[in-house]
Amino acid sequence: MNYHKNLKSQVLRCLNEYPETRNCDIELTTRIWKVFYASFVKVNDRGIELINLEDLKELPREDNVKRVRAKIQNHKEKPRYLPTDPLVRQKRFISEEQLRKSLGYSPELREI
Repeated sequence: MNYHKNLKSQVLRCLNEYPETRNCDIELTTRIWKVFYASFVKVNDRGIELINLEDLKELPREDNVKRVRAKIQNHKEKPRYLPTDPLVRQKRFISEEQLRKSLGYSPELREI
C-alpha cells in the first residue's frame, strides 16, 4: 500500500477509489480510518468494527476531513470528485454546470 502521510493525500485517494465517500463526510472519515489507520480498527467476535475511545486522539477528526474534502470539491478552477448523489450536490450548492465541467464536458446545459 502506498503511504499517504498527509490528510489531503488520504482524502484524495479515498475520494478517487471509493465514490460513495464523496457524498458523506462520516463515510469518508471512517474509510480513511480503515485504510490508513487499520491498526486502530478492531473487530469484535461478532464482526463489528470498533475503535477504542483513547485511540480517537490519534485519528484524523471528521471536521478536518470535511474541511479538506470541501476545499477539493469547491476549488474555483478545478473542482474534483464531486458528490455522486444529486441531493447532496444540491445541499452543497454544486451546480449542474460545475459537475459537467469537472467531468470534462462542455459547461453549457443541454435541453432534452
